Amino acid sequence: MKAKKLIEYNDLVAEYKLSDGDIIYLEKKNTKAPRGFTLHQVKAGESMHSISQIYGIRLKNLYKLNRQSADYVPEVGTLLRVR
Repeated sequence: MKAKKLIEYNDLVAEYKLSDGDIIYLEKKNTKAPRGFTLHQVKAGESMHSISQIYGIRLKNLYKLNRQSADYVPEVGTLLRVR
């Protein structure tokens, strides 16, 4: 797989260095979470990107589902829509 596709599928920037435990996708992510998941409560250390990786949602769609701009940083305890 080309690095460009891996970067695209995982909403990364070219300079990002993968770490142990990172969730990565080898194909395009979905527009919303699988059935059964509707809300996510933000925990310490989570970002919009990490939440999008947990549920396999495109980052731009996670922002859109929650009516937030790309510079939004969720606070611990916030409930985010994932579906």
